[in-house]
Amino acid sequence: MPRPGGLSNKLGNYYEEEWTIKQILEIYSGKYDSLYLEHSIVDDEFEFILKSENKTEYHQVKRQKTNSSWTFKKLEKYIKKFYNIYKKNKNVYFKFISTTSATTLWDLKDRIKTSDSFKSFNEENHSKQIKDEIKKFEQLLNISTEEAYSFINVLNFYAYDEEILKENNKSHITYMFKEEPEIVHNFLLNYIHEKIGKEIKRDTILLDLKKFN
Repeated sequence: MPRPGGLSNKLGNYYEEEWTIKQILEIYSGKYDSLYLEHSIVDDEFEFILKSENKTEYHQVKRQKTNSSWTFKKLEKYIKKFYNIYKKNKNVYFKFISTTSATTLWDLKDRIKTSDSFKSFNEENHSKQIKDEIKKFEQLLNISTEEAYSFINVLNFYAYDEEILKENNKSHITYMFKEEPEIVHNFLLNYIHEKIGKEIKRDTILLDLKKFN
């Protein structure tokens, strides 16, 4: 089905659209209280701010145009941007979402996540790769190893296949609404277009989607 007129000018491709729909459905189901979607025309990038009672999440969606993994070098500007937010508010989480993974950073994050504390992490005998990756954070952000450890704890890197993401959205729509999935899906594409640059609260979404139930 073709996208609504004009939408492709603001939403670079289907991937960003599907991720936005996923978040709207999660707000509808109660996981989050609100969503703010911003589109940078200069960088053709999408930023999401999702809020719930206990936390704020920042999502950066960037569709990788090649099959190669995201390296630290490629992610530097996003890491800097996330860290500037983190310095002002420690009660935040960051998600970088793409069609391809950030393998080395995923390994580092996994190692940090499984440690009980910075002390236990610091005492472990890490591989050279893990040591090199955390050192990159220290040098890029001019911070200590302990500060890097704390920051990486709130960083998350996700790889979602575009077609799987779309199919999952259709499945959730089928489960949540009585209307035909394609009709609801197309409505949500238009809905995204109308809401760029605005905060969308759960009460508003419940009211706007009520007609489908």
